[in-house]
Amino acid sequence: MSKNLRLAVALIVGIPLLAFLTLYLLVDPQKISPLLVAQLSKALNRNASIEKLDFKIFPPSFKASNLVVADDPAFSAKPFLKAETLEIRPAILPLLSGQIELQSVRILEPQLELIQNEKGVWNFDSIGASSKSNEPNSLSLNQLVIERANLGIKRPDSPRDLYTNLSAELRNYAEGKPFGLKVSAQMPSGKSIEAEGTITSAGGKTTFSQFTLALASLKASLNGEASAGALNLELKIPKSPIADAAPLFLPSAMTVKGDVIAGIKITGTPKEPVLNGRLDIAGFEVSGGDIKQPVKTAKLSLVLTPERIMLEPANISSGSTQLQAFGVIAHYDKAPRLEATLIAPDAQLAELLAIARVYGMSSVEGLSATGQAKLQIRASGLLEAKTPLAFSGTGSLRNASFQSPSLTKPVEIASTDFRFESNSASLSAIQAKLASSNLQGDCKVSNFKNPVVEFNLAADKILLDEIRSLVKDSQSKNDSPAKLTASGSVKIGTLQLAELTLTQLTAQSSYRDGHLVLAPLNASLYGGRHSGSMDIDLRPAKPIYSMNSKLEKIESSQFLAAATSLKGIVSGPFSADLQINFSPADPVQIAQSLNGKISLNFAQGRIASFNLTNELSALAKFLGFNPATEKFTQFMGLTGDLEITGGKASTQNLKIDLANLTAGLTGNMNLADQTLDLKLLSVLDKRFSDQVGGNKIGGFMTAAFANPNGNLMIPASIKGTFAKPIMAPDPGAIAKMKLQSFNPKDPKQMMDSVNSVFDMFKKKKPQ
Repeated sequence: MSKNLRLAVALIVGIPLLAFLTLYLLVDPQKISPLLVAQLSKALNRNASIEKLDFKIFPPSFKASNLVVADDPAFSAKPFLKAETLEIRPAILPLLSGQIELQSVRILEPQLELIQNEKGVWNFDSIGASSKSNEPNSLSLNQLVIERANLGIKRPDSPRDLYTNLSAELRNYAEGKPFGLKVSAQMPSGKSIEAEGTITSAGGKTTFSQFTLALASLKASLNGEASAGALNLELKIPKSPIADAAPLFLPSAMTVKGDVIAGIKITGTPKEPVLNGRLDIAGFEVSGGDIKQPVKTAKLSLVLTPERIMLEPANISSGSTQLQAFGVIAHYDKAPRLEATLIAPDAQLAELLAIARVYGMSSVEGLSATGQAKLQIRASGLLEAKTPLAFSGTGSLRNASFQSPSLTKPVEIASTDFRFESNSASLSAIQAKLASSNLQGDCKVSNFKNPVVEFNLAADKILLDEIRSLVKDSQSKNDSPAKLTASGSVKIGTLQLAELTLTQLTAQSSYRDGHLVLAPLNASLYGGRHSGSMDIDLRPAKPIYSMNSKLEKIESSQFLAAATSLKGIVSGPFSADLQINFSPADPVQIAQSLNGKISLNFAQGRIASFNLTNELSALAKFLGFNPATEKFTQFMGLTGDLEITGGKASTQNLKIDLANLTAGLTGNMNLADQTLDLKLLSVLDKRFSDQVGGNKIGGFMTAAFANPNGNLMIPASIKGTFAKPIMAPDPGAIAKMKLQSFNPKDPKQMMDSVNSVFDMFKKKKPQ
């Protein structure tokens, strides 16, 4: 090789090596790092930071770790952007003099958060805006690449959406010059979305050229200009399948068929856009999921004009159900207002629910129904986030059945006509069935948030235990259902409360704060009448029933058998005043939970478990008395008051009238286990006292004694149970009464009385 040739080779190879070596020696990452951070902060108009900056020579580039870009403080204190790695390729010549001119930037796996406030402003709107309005943004880039980004988007009153695997590439960016942009992302539905084209941003105006949008197989193009003060854009969608867009508005289990085509011109301003064009969907069909019959429509067409967006009349079908829908959105550029109508002349409820699910009505989730409906609904109102639409309409139901997740059995409606408005609904001529109860009447509901119900209902029968079992227990004690109040009149043929039965019931009813009140409550009850009130506290696990009632001529045997365990013990009509409360279950449990006061008044009746006259004869050893063959006590009257606590009744004034004697009872009676602990004082009338021997009876002064009027008085104790009472003399009571009969003016009588008391307690010699 010649000397000149070797020199040329050395120059060709050595000069670049020398240049790169010089570059490596001159570039100090520690000095460049603050320059880079300052340039990024200025270009983005946000505080930026990096942890470490390295420089490599082939190719000349910087690699920064832990990039953090702050958010607009008006939106969040958390970072706007975070990235593990940032790679930068600068221009070489400026770098030799310590300056940075970016040629390309590559950001790996960043996390980006976009936030919109209630005024519609985004946190990225201030990106790149200089603090000085007259200071130009001199940032230019040959290439910006973002790979595998995660993008979070949070809008007011909406959950945060997350888009993954987002990639973007910006080419030849400089202020006022066309640059290329390509973006791709994976949406929450799993579908990919892409956008690509040329954008020019200058003088506050952005121009889109040959800009294409694609959601899988759904294609669109966007061309035109946009600025803060004016729009001049054209959006075109050639005939494309709509299936790929379905996950945006339908559950993944549903499938969609049909094609969409659109051509729309957009003018006006970003705040008040003006539209011209139309959007058509042909062959629209949704199936799958809970939809048993596909929901179909041959054509859905939106016509867009500067004044309105109009849905042309469309026929929607599911199975045999046909719907007609049409509507218009007026003044959409300033204060959009909806006026829409839906008509179902003859529809199946199951198919109506399927259509409702297709159009996103979450309130019908879990509800199933069968039957026929006629329906006409009108929706109107401003389309603003905080302004609810007003709904009104009329319709009717026939042979309908509704099953809700909160009910164990369906509600069956044979027929009813209804009318509703935005916050109220009324049903008339109701013919319905709930479990074994047949209902009819009218009902009105207002204020759906905290419902107020007014009703006028009649039922053939109501089984309260069955009605309670229809409502499933709440899954959580923290549930906070709507506050319901209700009032109205009811007529019930038969009301069954445990084993207690009321018939021909009429009442004014009200419900508030967990209390169901029937007042006044009038009903037939076991041959007699009930009048008064009933308050049912539904808040405890076992509801508490409180009654303030007057009973007239009630057959006691039936009443006691239903409300206590005293079956067949007492019979005969009685009247009573009640102030009691209890929890319904079987008769024993009702008796155990019974508390309150009862004033009794029997006109006549029978006690089946013993014959009082025979028992008194055995105690007092009547002379010349033949015991009756009857094993029961026929009484002419029974009156008195009972104080009841936990099923245990106490009395101080119970009185029984027989044909030839009266008896007073004091003590306790357990209505649950039927045990007795009573004191009995019987007073025989003068004729009967003489008939049985007067003071000649064998038990005189030990089991009985005569008062000054010659009436025999027989005190006794009663133990045992209602079914098997055990009666015994009460010598203590005899002694007390004899001592009370002392006459200090007659010493002989006084001593005779004392001696007779002593004789009662002397030990008797066996006969």
